[in-house]
Amino acid sequence: MAVEQADGDHDGPVCPECGERTVRGSDKCFNCGAAVDSDEAISLAMWEYGGGLVAAFGFFLTPLLTALPAMYCAYRIYDRKPMSSYGILAVIVGTIVFWIVLPTVILPG
Repeated sequence: MAVEQADGDHDGPVCPECGERTVRGSDKCFNCGAAVDSDEAISLAMWEYGGGLVAAFGFFLTPLLTALPAMYCAYRIYDRKPMSSYGILAVIVGTIVFWIVLPTVILPG
């Protein structure tokens, strides 16, 4: 199953089933759902799930450790999945608010 590179503004491979251009880093066609070999080490879905997971770890660790990697994951998926990147950013904001409110509730001044 040979996949050729598409010319134009998208630099992803062409779907072998329908011929539609795909986004570089995705592992399936968004038009027909066929599997596409993107020659990328990490697929778009892995950036999405990984970013959400890293952002959620901010509740247990601290946003100082998890915010930058989660924001990078949100940046990687923003072009194709903007609502998912907004969700990752919402979890980051939630962890920041959690870590600001938690000390004020537990240790009142």
